[in-house]
Amino acid sequence: MITSGAGEALELLAQSILKRGDKVVIEEPGYVLIRKTFSELGLKTVSIPVDADGLDIAKGPRDARAAVVT
Repeated sequence: MITSGAGEALELLAQSILKRGDKVVIEEPGYVLIRKTFSELGLKTVSIPVDADGLDIAKGPRDARAAVVT
């Protein structure tokens, strides 16, 4: 699949494998545009702070269906 950028690729993936109401973990600070796009798709974004070691996925909800980690 060829897309015009990461945002478009993530949107297409989300539309393919997720459904409205699914929770998605996103880094904080993170990619602001994808948070907006996911919200428009009806996904629930959950921000997790990033520290020197990166994202601690264990701090996210156990029922999250995906995570965006850069």
